[in-house]
Amino acid sequence: MAGLALTTLVGLASSGPVAVAHAAAHPTRHGVPQRATAPMSYRFNGTPTVGALFVPGAYPGSFHTCTASVIRSTSRDVIMTAAHCVTGSGRGYVFVPGYRNGKAPYGVWRVVAAYGSPQWVRHPHHQDTQRDWAFLRVANKTKAGRTVHLQDVVGGNRLGATATAGTAIRVPAYPVGRNDRPINCRTHVYLHGGSPAFQCTGYVGGTSGAPWLAGRGRHRVVIGVIGGLHQGGCTPATSYSARLGKPAHTAFERADHHRRADTFPSPQGDGC
Repeated sequence: MAGLALTTLVGLASSGPVAVAHAAAHPTRHGVPQRATAPMSYRFNGTPTVGALFVPGAYPGSFHTCTASVIRSTSRDVIMTAAHCVTGSGRGYVFVPGYRNGKAPYGVWRVVAAYGSPQWVRHPHHQDTQRDWAFLRVANKTKAGRTVHLQDVVGGNRLGATATAGTAIRVPAYPVGRNDRPINCRTHVYLHGGSPAFQCTGYVGGTSGAPWLAGRGRHRVVIGVIGGLHQGGCTPATSYSARLGKPAHTAFERADHHRRADTFPSPQGDGC
């Protein structure tokens, strides 16, 4: 799986180099790239709307274990990640947009609430992989006597519809670690069964929740997040997303309007 649970995080602290499987498939149709090998991800200096997500107590000083991104909202305080990255109310998780080499260039933002789908939240033993997304609210800050919202600082990407085959995307993400830099890849979407997918190497544990960004500049749209089938996949070369659409937009609107939040169960196994 691409995101790591808190129990896994504890074991990593003394385990040396991290090698976590993520993202795989055997695609044969529906817009699969015809190249013999997947494109390669590359390290880059990050982008303000995407950041590392830390479980409670992990920041600073320990590993980030998932990725999240800012979704443009009227409340200006909503981020999106994978549902399997969240356990409990979400309180205590930390989002660091633009995280790079242990630095927080746009501040540290603490999560105060989480929102998901009933098909994930209310069915802990039968979690619907097509609902593997979550929206988190972060607390505002006060500077010089005025309230500052996350979106005012870093901007945000619009929440779009489910990714379709052939769409060009970029996927900035944070492999599990600390004091490091994110990766990025330019690739295209294809469909594997009913799941959107892309091919690119390097999407190991920690990249769950990374946004699939279509469009450019101020017009970037999130059309998927790493997650869904096998919690994002079983090898580093092929990644999946749950479908978005009305269920995701409904959860987003609940977050945007600060409605009653959810309590997330522990994620089930990835089935790899």
